[in-house]
Amino acid sequence: MKAAFRQLLWKEVRQAAPAAAVFLLGIVLWDAFVRSRIGVWAGPRSILPVAALPLGVLPFWAVWRMAYRLRRDYATPHA
Repeated sequence: MKAAFRQLLWKEVRQAAPAAAVFLLGIVLWDAFVRSRIGVWAGPRSILPVAALPLGVLPFWAVWRMAYRLRRDYATPHA
């Protein structure tokens, strides 16, 4: 039972890895850009909310991915 769950979990992680890597790269690039604007736009304390904006997308992405996977699983005969 544990081996089957581990295989299923690893399959899910492998499928989500490319999109997660793109999100992570985007967040790192955005943070680097925002950090380069300290002093130009505003002080360090007012930049923090702008740097945290991309993190707000992650919960919506997770819900969308879950809904997509469920819809795809129910559309195939092996559900």
